[in-house]
Amino acid sequence: MSRLSFLLLVLAILLSSGSAWSVTKVDSVLVDIKGADVKRPKIGLVLSGGGAKGMAHIGVLKVLEEMGIRPDYISGTSMGSIVGGLYALGYSADSLKNMMVSQNWSEILTNTIPLKEVNINEKDDYKHYVADFKISGNGIELPSGIIEGQKLSQVLTRYCWPSYQYETFSDFPIPFFCVGSDITTGKAVIFDRGDMAEALRGSMAIPTVFTAVSIDDKYIVDGGLVRNFPVKETIDRGADIIIGSYVGAEMKSREQLSSMVSLLKQSTMLLSVMDSEENKPLCNVLIEPNLGDYSPADFYNADSIINRGEIAARKMRGNLKRLIDSINYRGTKVDIEERGELLAIEKIKIKRVEYVGLENISRKLVTGKLNLKPENWYSANDIEESISRLYGTLYFDKIKYRITSDRDGALLTMIFKEKYNTILSASLNYNNETKGGVLVNLTLRNTILKASKWSTILNISELPSLKSEFSKYVGAKQSVNLIGGVDYNSAKIKGYNNSRIMSIYSMYTLKFYLGAEVYPESSLSFGIRTGKSYTFMNSELYANYNKMYISNLYTTLSFKFNTLDRPYWSTRGLMLKTNLNYYYDNKHRVKYDTYKPLGQSSGLKTVKGNSSAYFTFDTRFKYNIRIFSDLLVYKHTSFFGISSRDDNYNQQYRIGGAHAYLDNSVPFLGYRENSFVYNNVIYNKIELQSEVYKDFFVSAFFNAGYFNTASDKLVDRLFEFNDWIGGGGVAVGYNSVFGPIELHVAKLTDSDTPKLYFSVGYRLW
Repeated sequence: MSRLSFLLLVLAILLSSGSAWSVTKVDSVLVDIKGADVKRPKIGLVLSGGGAKGMAHIGVLKVLEEMGIRPDYISGTSMGSIVGGLYALGYSADSLKNMMVSQNWSEILTNTIPLKEVNINEKDDYKHYVADFKISGNGIELPSGIIEGQKLSQVLTRYCWPSYQYETFSDFPIPFFCVGSDITTGKAVIFDRGDMAEALRGSMAIPTVFTAVSIDDKYIVDGGLVRNFPVKETIDRGADIIIGSYVGAEMKSREQLSSMVSLLKQSTMLLSVMDSEENKPLCNVLIEPNLGDYSPADFYNADSIINRGEIAARKMRGNLKRLIDSINYRGTKVDIEERGELLAIEKIKIKRVEYVGLENISRKLVTGKLNLKPENWYSANDIEESISRLYGTLYFDKIKYRITSDRDGALLTMIFKEKYNTILSASLNYNNETKGGVLVNLTLRNTILKASKWSTILNISELPSLKSEFSKYVGAKQSVNLIGGVDYNSAKIKGYNNSRIMSIYSMYTLKFYLGAEVYPESSLSFGIRTGKSYTFMNSELYANYNKMYISNLYTTLSFKFNTLDRPYWSTRGLMLKTNLNYYYDNKHRVKYDTYKPLGQSSGLKTVKGNSSAYFTFDTRFKYNIRIFSDLLVYKHTSFFGISSRDDNYNQQYRIGGAHAYLDNSVPFLGYRENSFVYNNVIYNKIELQSEVYKDFFVSAFFNAGYFNTASDKLVDRLFEFNDWIGGGGVAVGYNSVFGPIELHVAKLTDSDTPKLYFSVGYRLW
C-alpha cells in the first residue's frame, strides 16, 4: 500500500475530506431575477461534507443553473464548504468540475511537493525516510495530523484570490458561511469573515489526517464532526426555503456493521450522522445522490461522482420547479460572463509585506528567497513561485499567505510555520545484495547559527556509512551556501568471472571537506570543495595486493541541474551532474603478496610513493520523454568518466547494481553491485517505463558500457563495439508506504545466467 493509498483509507474511515485544484479557465454564473418580488422568500442552499463524495454537489449546482435558480444563501461543511464557497464567490459549476477533474490528488493529499520544487541541495534526502519525529525539550513529539497540507492551502488560496476585495463572506455575490469544529470545546464554529482559504481549510481539517488549524483563539478541525449539514444555521441567517444536497454518512444496520472498519466509521461519525438526521427534515427539497459504491476517498473518480449528483438533481427537477413556482421565483438562464469580471483579477499591487511566525529562521533568508518587493504588482503565480522557492529549502512545515484590501493597494501577509529545530528521521531497507539495514538522520536547523543546517546521516548495516555536514546560507538573496563536513563509507568490491568470484576486497573511504555552493535557482547549482580523502583497502581474496592505503588532497568543481519530478520512477525532467576533480598528490602505500613460479606466496612486499598530480572528470545525465502521458515514458541515462592517470591506485568508478549511491557509482543491471572498479567509463541505459496502475510500474531496459583502465585506450577503442558489454531485462516496482519495492531481472549478452535484484524500502545512502 502506497503512502497515498494509506491516507485515502484513513479518509474513507473518517468520512470527511478536503480538496483543491490547479488553475483552469475561470468562468462565473449569474442569474438575473428581473421583476422578482423583493419580499419573496429567500432560498438557502446547504451542502454537506462527505469527502470526495462532496464533488456530487457540483452536479447539483449545474442543474440549478440550468433552471435559473440562484440561491440567496449558501452554506457548507468540509467539501461542501469548498464547493459552496467558491460557487458563492462566482465560479460556475462547469468551472468547479474542471478544477476537480484536472487535479494531481497525489500531491494535494500528501505532504509531497514535486522534486523539481525542492532546492537542489536538499533533493538527495527529500522524501527518503518513512518516519519523521520532532524532538523538543519534552522529548519526541508527534504532529496533530499526517498531512500539513502545503499544496492544499496553496491552491485554496489561489482560488480564493478574488475574495480579498470583500470585507465579509456575506458580501460575496452570494452570501456564504461554512462550519468548522473547535476541538477544544466540541462546539461548531461559523466562519463568515476573515481569510476565506483558511476557513475552508479549517472546515475540512479531518482529525489525524490533516493538521488542525489555529484561527483566532480556536483550534479548528473538520466541521463534519459536529455539524455536517448546517440547515438550522442557514435558516437562522434568514433563509426561508432550504434546498439541501446531502452526501454524508448514513446510519448502518447491525447486519451492515460486519467489519472493524465499518464499526470504526460509524462510531467516529455517530453524533454527526444523528445531527444530520435532525436537519434533513428541515429541507424543502432534499437531494441525496446515489453514491453507495463510492467512498469519501475516491478523488480520482471526480467525473463520475459529479455526474451522480447531476442525475440525482434532475430526478428532483419537478420538486424544484414546484418550489420556485410556489414562491413566484422568476430566474433566467445563466449568464456565464457578466460576473466573470469579479474573478478575473490577474495582478494585485502589493503596498506592504508582513511576515508572521518567524522565530528561529533568519528573516534575511526569507526575504532573500521570496524576493517580494512592496509597490510592485504580483499575480497568484508570482507569489506561489516565490513560496515554492522558499519552501524548497525545507526549513518550513508550511508557508501560506493572506491578501487584505488596502486603500491604494493591498497588504500581503506571509504566514510561516517553522520546522522543529531538531528532527529525527528513519527508514528501513532490505535488498539481496547488501542485505538489511537502518538509515537514521538527525537534522538540526538554526541551532548553531540562523539560516544554518547540521545534518548527520548514519547507515547502520553490514557496510556502514556516515555523512555529517554543516551548511549556512549567506548573501543578499541567501543563494550561497557555505558547507563543511565529513563523509565515511565502506564497500565490498567483488570481482567476477562468469558468476565466479575471483577477488574480494574491502574498501573504506574517509573525506573531510570545506566549500561553497551557489544556487541561481532551485534546480541549479555551482560548487567548489577542497578537502582531504583517505582510502584503505584490504584484500580478503587474492586481488593483486594485500593492503593499500591512499591519501589525496583534492579540489572539486561541480555543476548540478535537476528538474526530475521524483527520485524513483521519474516521468519528466532532466538531471545533469558534472564533477571536475583535481588531486594535488597521490600518497600511497601498497603491500603486495610476492609469488614463486608455482604460485606459492613467498611473503609481502611494501611499496611507498607519491604520484604526481592528476585530474578526473565525470558527468552523469538523465532525461525523460513522455510518449503517452505516464502510460509510456522513454528514459535515457548516461555516464562518462575519465582519469588523466592510469596508475593512481585509487581506481575511481565502481561498476554494477541498480542505483548510483555515490558520485563515483555507475549502475549496471546484469552485474552485481561493485563488481568492478575502473578509471575510465562510458555507460548508457535506455528504458521504457509504464505506470500501469496508480503507483505500480513496469519497465523494459537495455544498458551497455565500455570500461578501461587506460584513458588512451578508452578513446582509441571507443567505437570498437566488440569491447562493449551489454545486457537487458525487465523491472517492476511499487511505491509503497514503506518506500519503493523493486524487482529487476537482467541478463548480460555474454552470460547464460540472469541476475536478480530485489529491494524493499528507501536505499541506505
